[in-house]
Amino acid sequence: MQATSRTLLRTISLSTPGVTNPAHARALRELSALVVAFGYATMHRLRDEPGVHHPELAALLPPSIHKAYAAAPTPTGPATLPGGVAHSNASEPERATAALNVPDEVEAARWSPRAGEVPSNLPLFLLRAAQASVLATKVGDAQLDAAVYGATAGALQAFTEQLTALERIRDTPIPLVLQLHLQLLLLFFVGAVPLQLVGSLGVLAIPATAMACVVYYGIDKSAEEMSDPFGTEPNDLPVARYCQDMEREARELGLVLPGLDKKDL
Repeated sequence: MQATSRTLLRTISLSTPGVTNPAHARALRELSALVVAFGYATMHRLRDEPGVHHPELAALLPPSIHKAYAAAPTPTGPATLPGGVAHSNASEPERATAALNVPDEVEAARWSPRAGEVPSNLPLFLLRAAQASVLATKVGDAQLDAAVYGATAGALQAFTEQLTALERIRDTPIPLVLQLHLQLLLLFFVGAVPLQLVGSLGVLAIPATAMACVVYYGIDKSAEEMSDPFGTEPNDLPVARYCQDMEREARELGLVLPGLDKKDL
């Protein structure tokens, strides 16, 4: 996603000087802001933090999007699975258990749109807004040539695929039956260690068994932690730093990112 953002921002920065139509220039500036905001929005979605009230988004999103969200209620708490299990705070077994045997009526209620609600997937909504900004710079007016237009459309398609892949990483826990089976195998293996070592080590088999438990159960716990690396724990990926790097690079390219004007709210 960071590589796609760099490519798209570079394309926009090289296309902006030749734009003479003020409306098209504004569309390109908004497009650059949406590209940077998309990274932040994806980070907050992966962390189950809905809404546009976050400071990074407030400084980047155009007033029209803020108005759309301000006109309709939006949840402020973390998104949850059936049973109130949050993605970002739940363990791998809890997430796997919450996804079991979801009744059809609950699933239908979760996904049926209701009038007056804002889009539940903010990054996907921003991609649609970015596509609208691209369409505002018409090829026929010689503001964006066909090659630049095609590269921009391809980057937005890549963003869609990357967002889907990131959501799949977050939303696909290890199947519960596999977790239970692996835990059982691990228990049998660790339980057999002292029986194998007591004859040769004697009483030293006790600390040797303890070390084996720490090593193998540590590997199991590390695998669980890596299944959702987008949170705010010290061992999670520095996603916020990646987003800040994209914003800094966009400003270094000379792209004017729109800020939120209070009078527009």
